[in-house]
Amino acid sequence: MEQHTTVEQQVATLGQQRQQLVAQLALVEQQLAALTSVRPAATAAAVWPVAAREAGRIRQGNLRIGGIVKVPDLTDAVLGAVSPLTAPAFHGMLQQWQREDRLTLQLCNDPRLEPRAAEGIHTDCGLRYYVQLRA
Repeated sequence: MEQHTTVEQQVATLGQQRQQLVAQLALVEQQLAALTSVRPAATAAAVWPVAAREAGRIRQGNLRIGGIVKVPDLTDAVLGAVSPLTAPAFHGMLQQWQREDRLTLQLCNDPRLEPRAAEGIHTDCGLRYYVQLRA
């Protein structure tokens, strides 16, 4: 009789473990689907209005120091508003917009004075660090 109860307990325990494993499997499958779902990359055309809005907001906030908009600050603001977008992709967009004459990426004279200089756009001409939108 005692052995019979033990077998019943084992069967019940195995049933519970099976339910837990099925629930875990469903969770893993759901997470995998979320990771592998392809979201379209943000386009320059879609990002431009966000970048212009955020640059204006940053400029307004910095008026007491000349309304300076720095690449790292703008990058942080835009990446926070647009997904999926990476800093290198956004920097590429900034350079594209400069070629299209929508903005100017100004050089930093002394990167040692900028704590976030490493987050600027490094080019053959030097560190592009300041953003000025065209009117």
